[in-house]
Amino acid sequence: MSVYLDHNASSPLHPAVLEEMTPFLQGAHGNASSLHRSGRFLRSAIDTARARVAELVNAQPQQVMFTSGGSEANNTALKSFLSAPFRMLSSPIEHASMLGPLKQLQAAGGSLDWMAVSAQGCVDIDQAKAQIEQIRPDFLSLQLANNETGALQ
Repeated sequence: MSVYLDHNASSPLHPAVLEEMTPFLQGAHGNASSLHRSGRFLRSAIDTARARVAELVNAQPQQVMFTSGGSEANNTALKSFLSAPFRMLSSPIEHASMLGPLKQLQAAGGSLDWMAVSAQGCVDIDQAKAQIEQIRPDFLSLQLANNETGALQ
């Protein structure tokens, strides 16, 4: 019997999700922007999914954007949120999908400060609080669970 412990990287599909997705994985296909029957069916399914997600997070459906994965979502959120001049505060142990865009935004004129991290991979909370009060960042990024070390903040 094998035990899978890398759920930070990927997790098995939940049976309820598989049940919801089966019609789209096995039968329905096409371009949801097309006007033919298949396109209209798929557009309706996407709109329904968007409305369901919006309800779960107390948002409007037009505020919900679907991406291909976490890296694209991080890039989109970060780069669409910030406009110069801006101050960012993060930790050097963030996921690469955050570190890359943060450094790009820094190169484009943003101010980037780093929170101190212990040898155990945890942010020094007292120092971070002081930095937040002093810097008053426009954006703060802190990964809850590190995907490489498993350290929890």
